[in-house]
Amino acid sequence: MATRATTRRADRRAEERHARLLARGTDDHYEDAALYDFEYFDRSEDVEFYQELAHELAREQGRPLRILELGAGTGRITTVLLRDGHHLTALDRMAPMLARLEAKVVRPEERARLRIIEADMSAPPIDEGAFDLVIAPFNALMHLYEHATLLRCFAAARRGLVEGGTFAFDVLLPDLEWLMWDPDERHAVTAFVHPTTGEELIYSTNHTYDPGSQICHIRIFYDDAPRPGVD
Repeated sequence: MATRATTRRADRRAEERHARLLARGTDDHYEDAALYDFEYFDRSEDVEFYQELAHELAREQGRPLRILELGAGTGRITTVLLRDGHHLTALDRMAPMLARLEAKVVRPEERARLRIIEADMSAPPIDEGAFDLVIAPFNALMHLYEHATLLRCFAAARRGLVEGGTFAFDVLLPDLEWLMWDPDERHAVTAFVHPTTGEELIYSTNHTYDPGSQICHIRIFYDDAPRPGVD
């Protein structure tokens, strides 16, 4: 029979494992910034959405906007908004992503309008009323796994906005059938060559959904591609 102490230890181990999984889900996919760019270079619908939103708000105000981007990553959206003449504060917790973003901004007039902050978006170090627009693109908010953390992020975004400012974000809509897919089956199996190392790899993914926490743990695999004549 399990004792209370044994049960508590098991509970702690489960909590620690869960915390490690969440930490990996927040960091692992973003450590190789070149690979991240390679995987998402052709995604453009969200870029167009935020570009059009900023254009409309700037037209109403008669000037370029001061924009805070939460989860800016490698600058897929940041760089477009900079080219449109806006002032950008790009915030992300992953240094490799921000380094790649900074390397993309080469024109002095754009660099002058860019501020980069390495920080967690649940507690951004920003001034009150500093921005006309706050954005959190491409499922960035889905890395805030607890309700209280999400509310802290929302409150920070509100503090950072001018009176009447706009907070815009996009997240994945739940698909119950997709969430319940076989967690052991690999999907989206794709052969590719790593953009910097030249390695021939096979991409695949699967996931496990926890209905209790409403968290989906997505796994991405990069396996060596089979070579002819090599077992």
